[in-house]
Amino acid sequence: MPAQPFMWVNERKRLTTILNNLERCDFVLSYSQFGNKSKGTIYRLVDFYTLFSLKFIESSDTKDEEWWLHNYNSRSVASWQGTTFELVCLTHLPQIRRKLGIDGISTSASSWRIVTLPLFCFHLSLPSFPRSR
Repeated sequence: MPAQPFMWVNERKRLTTILNNLERCDFVLSYSQFGNKSKGTIYRLVDFYTLFSLKFIESSDTKDEEWWLHNYNSRSVASWQGTTFELVCLTHLPQIRRKLGIDGISTSASSWRIVTLPLFCFHLSLPSFPRSR
């Protein structure tokens, strides 16, 4: 069993190398979680073609040649448009800061997420007392 921790360290190094390479090639962006500078880095896939392909090409089993015409108002397309707009903004933060006139102010981009805890439901039973009149 002593080799297992060593293997874990090697796997972490390998994953770090892969993520760093993907970031250098602009396939992913890394963000610190809001309030954390070093822990909990979030990696986000930002390659537009890969995102489109995963969402609409590889996950589709339709043979409809006019799929876009039939689905342009769907929730799936609207969700993808919103996510893509957000991604365009995140990949152009310096230009947005410059246009807003805040490029001389120190800012940082961070990400946040909500981690939901499992809901525990319980029933509180109170003894019933006779009502007084």
